Amino acid sequence: MGAEQSTETTIWAPGDFFNPSGDEDNQPFALLILNQDITNLKLFETLYKNSKLVICADGGANRLYDAYTTEEDRFSHAPTCIAGDLDSLRPDVQSYYSSLGVEILKVADQDSTDFEKCLSWISEQAKDFPPILTLPGDNGMVEEEVESGSEVKISGMQPEITVLALGGFGGRVDHSFHSINILYTTLHTHTLYLISSENITFLLPVGDNTIHTPHSLFGPTCGILPVGHGSAMTTSGLVWDLHGQESKFGGLVSTSNHLESEVIHVRLEDAPAVFTLELRQQEARVV
Repeated sequence: MGAEQSTETTIWAPGDFFNPSGDEDNQPFALLILNQDITNLKLFETLYKNSKLVICADGGANRLYDAYTTEEDRFSHAPTCIAGDLDSLRPDVQSYYSSLGVEILKVADQDSTDFEKCLSWISEQAKDFPPILTLPGDNGMVEEEVESGSEVKISGMQPEITVLALGGFGGRVDHSFHSINILYTTLHTHTLYLISSENITFLLPVGDNTIHTPHSLFGPTCGILPVGHGSAMTTSGLVWDLHGQESKFGGLVSTSNHLESEVIHVRLEDAPAVFTLELRQQEARVV
């Protein structure tokens, strides 16, 4: 379930994606591979290993196939599904993954993009997952049983798994803006992150947001981008904090800011804003 606008704090922990596979604190997520080159295999392999589902958006399957040169590597990194209108999927790639039993799903709907088609497929698969309890205002998962008499209130069941889209940036500018637009259109239906070899990006809802940013994984730079509508912003934990100023395109925008704390607080008064974190390249061994 996407983050809802409320008076509660929304908690973000993007570092969980990079925890060792099998860590009991890991939140289940689907890895969605878009049609961009996979340039950081260490990053990709960590995400692949930790993911619950792997789906390629049409030509994303070509990128996955081409990222490896041996049969063993291609076999061990096969996706769960390839979905889209399949106008970019090469015949040799389709034949190879079909031979492995990978689901090939052609969706001819021209009113949705391959990205959106894949999100629909993920939503269908998530219906078969065990329900997960969520804390109010928390986009993370709570898997422990709640003790009788606890003051913790449960806001509902989590019908969606988190989606991590690889390759949402780079290449054509309109494709990058489409990825950002999907962050907005899915705000109330999915918890969606966009990841590249350099950044991880997500959409903060109106209200209070707490972002866990371990410096071993993230930084030094970050940005808060009020795409579409401006908003008054208050932050703590950044080198250059905002104190209620309005941030908007054509005015003040917090780009090339730096992390000071490992826990960042952002309050948005008027509209959601895109938050982007730099991945530490020297920590490639971790990812």
